[in-house]
Amino acid sequence: MSREDIEAVRRMFDAFNRGDVEAVLEAFDPGCELASCGRGQGSGVPIPEWTTFAAMRPRDGKIARADGFLSRDETVRATLARRESGC
Repeated sequence: MSREDIEAVRRMFDAFNRGDVEAVLEAFDPGCELASCGRGQGSGVPIPEWTTFAAMRPRDGKIARADGFLSRDETVRATLARRESGC
């Protein structure tokens, strides 16, 4: 992973921790799909807060892919499987 890509992820987390939504979104490649949570799409029912983990794949100084997981172990397993498959 290039230094530029590492810095892109670091900048995104710094912006996230500051609550700077604009800077967070700027860190993502325009083609990256982001999933949000908070309320049910159709029902509007609030979704409870929980801890999530993310595996991010930067490319050319932007975050090109971000996968969310509900446990650290699941994140590590998925990341290792992706590396082994060459994806």
